[in-house]
Amino acid sequence: MPGEILDIDNLNDIIKPKGKVRVELFDCYGKKRYEQKANNFISQGVLKHYFKRCLLDTWLGNVMKSKRATALFGSNMFYQIVLTTAAHQEDPINEWVVRGQKTGYALTYSASSSSDPLSGTLNVGESYVNLNQAHLVFDFPTDRGNGTFRSIYFIPDYSSMYDTYTYERIIYNKELLKIEKIGTIFYAYEPYNRLLHTMNESFNITASVAIPSSIGTVLDFTIKGSEIFYITSSYAVFKAPLSSPNSTTKVKDTQRRYTGMAWVAEENRFYCAYENGNYQTILDYFDASFNILGSYTYTIFSKNTVGEGLLKENNGFIRGYAFLDRDSMHANQIADGASTVIGTFDDKLVLNNYDDNYIAQKINFGSRCLLSEPVVKTSADTMKITYDFYFQ
Repeated sequence: MPGEILDIDNLNDIIKPKGKVRVELFDCYGKKRYEQKANNFISQGVLKHYFKRCLLDTWLGNVMKSKRATALFGSNMFYQIVLTTAAHQEDPINEWVVRGQKTGYALTYSASSSSDPLSGTLNVGESYVNLNQAHLVFDFPTDRGNGTFRSIYFIPDYSSMYDTYTYERIIYNKELLKIEKIGTIFYAYEPYNRLLHTMNESFNITASVAIPSSIGTVLDFTIKGSEIFYITSSYAVFKAPLSSPNSTTKVKDTQRRYTGMAWVAEENRFYCAYENGNYQTILDYFDASFNILGSYTYTIFSKNTVGEGLLKENNGFIRGYAFLDRDSMHANQIADGASTVIGTFDDKLVLNNYDDNYIAQKINFGSRCLLSEPVVKTSADTMKITYDFYFQ
């Protein structure tokens, strides 16, 4: 009706994207030996925010960018497909991060000349796009994408996933190590000045306390009930009352220089993280008295580190710019190396980029398709994946 206001947050009620997938395997003679069809789901981040972001980019352009006020994310969420071992049940409302071990991938905008054994290629000749449909065909020859996969994701280009124009700046000129939220209060540590800040829900600093240098450099902290725990460069764990965070006492010496720490209340455990320099992140876990119970080893995509800090997230942990998936024991990237995740609450991430800190939407993939059974591709097979997006 004339003058009716369109609620931009409900654009997905008007634009209903959906996708259908077909996976085919062919033997050395070109004869099809396997086929599986499935449907995908579009991530909540895309449904709730992508169209809004595109409209703001088109409508307001550099005017709003110059004021850094738009911003939810700016990357193409359908930059490439990724095949992973993730077999967990779909949770379209809540899941936001890519999980599982990667077994293959392909760019969505051009053919590939990569020599990476995981890389497939877009079949430009068979792919097409019109106003109602995107028909994308990906080919994997016999020496590419071999392995077993269960999920097919569309993911962004992480090098531009969270650039400085794509989220809301909240704290200026302070390089923060971590932010944790307890009730309605945020606690943040600023290493340069050795200050623990408390902030309200508008991220206004309400108090700052200097942490004594006698405990060493604070490498991370976590909050357990009414106490705050620090892991430090002196190979030790310290604690203090949250009401008096500079009144520290030593809990225990450690054998390692941990650079990440998290208390997981539902497990009654502390986790501490370090890298071994061999594409692995190690998570040692401890009981509530800081007696070591065991360790987990995660395969990461960087030889030395994926960043520092440690945050508990559903089905895993966030460390730096990676998500550590508990099921596959592999890490997947969630931000570029310049921006690291220092906090998470509700459906938001807090990121640090040098001396600025930002809030961004939790969004790590555009869509996911869970296949009804695992697909096993070997060097005897060629594989074709056909992905149809419909815009209705």
